[in-house]
Amino acid sequence: MENLKERVLEYIENHPKKNRRVDDILSALGMTSSSDFVKVSQALSELERELLLFRADDNQYLTQKQAGVMTGRISINRSGLGFVDREDRDSIKIDPTDQNTALDGDTVLVRCKPWETYGEVLRVITRAKDFIIGTFLPRGKRLKFIPDDEKLQDKLITVKYDQDFLPVEGMKVLCRIQKYGTAIVVYVERVIGYKDDLGVDIL
Repeated sequence: MENLKERVLEYIENHPKKNRRVDDILSALGMTSSSDFVKVSQALSELERELLLFRADDNQYLTQKQAGVMTGRISINRSGLGFVDREDRDSIKIDPTDQNTALDGDTVLVRCKPWETYGEVLRVITRAKDFIIGTFLPRGKRLKFIPDDEKLQDKLITVKYDQDFLPVEGMKVLCRIQKYGTAIVVYVERVIGYKDDLGVDIL
């Protein structure tokens, strides 16, 4: 199967403008039987799942380059808008709704046609953050976990901790991220100190 996937990719890379439908691929590879059709269809499905191939509305298959897909590091500003740099063109802008759980600094697979300004994150490849540092501060009648990183302060964060752990006002903690997404779930790993402790604010 891996060899067949390589042959399919090579064919599509060498036909950037047309003749990239299933029938075209079968004909080019000399595969004409019904079992060949099944094999090629399976190879194409796997390549799509791996985000190495993409299917256009006219059922033509595209490589990452042909589909405007690239890998880059996303930078997210305080207002939540993301940016991914690309060579020889303006940075790709990514709305918060198209960031697909990405956080500032993550390495992502992003899709954006060369002539477009806005794109979307297809997949997070490498996470820049495994931990979040923050402080329990009073908000209304309850304590709320406030991340030190201002870019995370508007996100919905659910904090979990051991049954015998008691958060108190001003307590600064190190939390491990358990779940990424619209709602981030973190788990308190340890207490670093307290808000007014000498040196704690510079961590």
